[in-house]
Amino acid sequence: MDVLQTVYFDNTLLQWIIGIGLAIASYLVIQAVKWLVVRRLAAVAERTASQIDDVLVEVIKRTNWFVIVIISLYFGSLFLELPDNVVHIIRIIVTVVFFLQVALWGNSLTDSLLSRVQKAKREKDPGSASALTAISFFARVVIWSVVAFLILDNLGIDITALVAGLGIGGIAIALAIQGVLGDVFCSVAILIDKPFEVGDFIIVGDMLGTVEKIGINTTHVRSLSVEQLIFSNAYLVSRLI
Repeated sequence: MDVLQTVYFDNTLLQWIIGIGLAIASYLVIQAVKWLVVRRLAAVAERTASQIDDVLVEVIKRTNWFVIVIISLYFGSLFLELPDNVVHIIRIIVTVVFFLQVALWGNSLTDSLLSRVQKAKREKDPGSASALTAISFFARVVIWSVVAFLILDNLGIDITALVAGLGIGGIAIALAIQGVLGDVFCSVAILIDKPFEVGDFIIVGDMLGTVEKIGINTTHVRSLSVEQLIFSNAYLVSRLI
């Protein structure tokens, strides 16, 4: 018993054993809960036509093992007497890791939802399916931007000036690539309004042909002379078709 009361780094050996044991137990419990939830939802998904179960399964599967390790170590550290600066560092690490995991969940949710929409669209309208890539890109940018700001804010960094600076920089970048952004937004407009679809015969000015592909930046049209005509999406949206 005297050995267990030996002090190492301000904690007895017994406290270290309990802390490590609590961390290991936390890891096993979290992994077990994850496995049970995934298995249960997968079983439900097989019996239902709803896609929600499948999406939830894919999102939960994206829970990174490293995140579980960090959280488990945090639970184990709660039983120990640690210096304030060490506790502060541990909390920062846990905060950063947690928000990164939230970003991974957000990415997985976006991928799962859009992949299913793309699959359905690809069978009926391949052009619309390709335009969804733009939506996926913007969704990822929003997710990671929000997570980055949340991390900085929780680290005690004043993000007001940063947001203002990014706003000015964003305006400058937008002006520099406004042509590309215009095509991207117009591809989304074509996806939603459907002025034409793949397979439609269209006339644009003195050019005419069959729509073969509706991409993020351009639309490909096969003319009657078998030539491929490539129009920017912004050009098509602003013209009488």
